[in-house]
Amino acid sequence: MPRYRLTFTSGFITNSSSVIHGFPRELLEHPHVKEFMQKYGVTGGMMPRDVWNRAACTAILVTDEQVNAVRKSMTSDNYGGHIPDTPGLFFVIYGDEYESIAEDLSELIRYHLDLPESTTVYHTEYN
Repeated sequence: MPRYRLTFTSGFITNSSSVIHGFPRELLEHPHVKEFMQKYGVTGGMMPRDVWNRAACTAILVTDEQVNAVRKSMTSDNYGGHIPDTPGLFFVIYGDEYESIAEDLSELIRYHLDLPESTTVYHTEYN
């Protein structure tokens, strides 16, 4: 008599996502931001390995070329990723459940710099 094994896979639903923050490019000249970026060797920016993978989407986009390249790779409407066409911003992207240089930079700017209330910060989540 044949034996059968019943197996099943259970999954879970997560609310994790990738995060995009946009900051005024003038902040790249702030002494604390400059020091951070020099310390980690990212003064010229850092491109993502895979913008659709939360573990590999870490990016610091400081030039128009970097921003445009990543914007073009986010043309899929399935996941909601979007970098606005707003001049004068640089962008930080990271998966919200992974430690990264990009997340640390974003937290430095958002929570540890004494910025004027009028400072515009762009925020969206995707994936």
